[in-house]
Amino acid sequence: RWNPETSSYDSISTDLPGLNENVYLDNCKNIFCAAAARINSMRIDLIGGFNFCIANAASSDTPSFQTTEDLIIVNGTSSNQTLNFVPRGLMTNGSVRYAYLNVGGDIYVNSNDATANTYVNFGTNALYPSDTKGPLNKIIVGGNLYLGGNENSKAVVAFNVGTGLMTDPYDISSPDLTINGIIQQVGTDRTYLNLSNRANQDTAFRSVISVGGVDGRVAIQGGGATKQPSEVVLVLNNAAGTSYDAKDTFADINSPGFSDMLKLKIVMNGQGSQKLSTTSSLKFSGGVTVNSGTLLVSGKAGGSNDTEYTHGDLEMNGGTFGIFNNTAGAGTFTFKDCYWKSGTLVVGTYDDAVDVLSFSGSFMEGSGEVSSIKFSFDGDCTALLQQKKIIDCSDFSSFFTSDSFQADDAFINGDTYAAQFELKDDGLYVQYVAVPEPAAFAALLGIFAVAFSFARRKNR
Repeated sequence: RWNPETSSYDSISTDLPGLNENVYLDNCKNIFCAAAARINSMRIDLIGGFNFCIANAASSDTPSFQTTEDLIIVNGTSSNQTLNFVPRGLMTNGSVRYAYLNVGGDIYVNSNDATANTYVNFGTNALYPSDTKGPLNKIIVGGNLYLGGNENSKAVVAFNVGTGLMTDPYDISSPDLTINGIIQQVGTDRTYLNLSNRANQDTAFRSVISVGGVDGRVAIQGGGATKQPSEVVLVLNNAAGTSYDAKDTFADINSPGFSDMLKLKIVMNGQGSQKLSTTSSLKFSGGVTVNSGTLLVSGKAGGSNDTEYTHGDLEMNGGTFGIFNNTAGAGTFTFKDCYWKSGTLVVGTYDDAVDVLSFSGSFMEGSGEVSSIKFSFDGDCTALLQQKKIIDCSDFSSFFTSDSFQADDAFINGDTYAAQFELKDDGLYVQYVAVPEPAAFAALLGIFAVAFSFARRKNR
């Protein structure tokens, strides 16, 4: 505990009371936290790995352990260290255990040494809570999650939160893990984040994680290899006016990336913009749902055009999704089916090529009222003076025709061009054609009028 009189830290009981103070911990083995403990802020300097055991609260709405400000975790040695936040004991409320962590401010995970990694597990590898292992029931972070990364020193964070099953109904507005701020890489190199630390589990589970965006080099994976079909749902609630750029891996599992069992699904549900600009790896196969906001991906990232797995289904309920103009050149992003309700699709354009959205299955209307499909082209539209394919799909629903697609006019070399779409057997094509200037159009009408008048006289 910080002592302002001596400007130093005093030792406190290993069974943390309900404190409204700042707490500093180092050289610990195991910490046992009393139920409903509350402190201002906490800094943990890892001298050796240990467990921070969180007691079960009386209900799912009551934090078991709460900081009103920041949680700072630093590796203070020159060797790798591990900190586990785990449930304490087997206390239950009915048949449910509530180990609920609430951090009012930011979480920082970093290392003081250039050669040491910092491993932090919020819940350990198990499906159900037991004594000092398994998932936490709920985590809320009021601010950001900062992960420090340098060339030989990395923050590696894993979450295991919630006990939901694939057979349970779920609501993205009630996530297991909430980060109200963003996930932010700090430092000069990549960091690692495992969204669901549940490898080799025999039960099919689902975890729902809500964040305010991802920025920098954070390599994100859904979790470890599982024995039953399971799902991690990452909900992006980017605030209006914000724009974040995630520059590293998004994958089902760490290796090889795509998985037959555990699938990472991405839901864009905010009002801001999120870009997945990595050229490293986009190997998630749980699908993409866009409800609002803007989500843009790289068509040149590893896995983007992987037809063995695809990225699952694309569900468009609003907002914007597509492939942004990439300095690496035109690419392809592959899905299985598309369920269209409303929104905008983006494809990048280049000097002589365009990006392509590919669907190995069907392109069909979603539920409810369905609107036309608007396209936005990111880059110079010169390449579209020649007809180009922008959607590769051989099975469009009969609901869609060439008239179902639209785009704004383009201005090329001072002239105005209009988009003309053509739906063919193998996909959707677009070409920009010149729009006559008003004077030219008037002259053309004059020619037609003279020709029509001459024809009438001749017929008399």
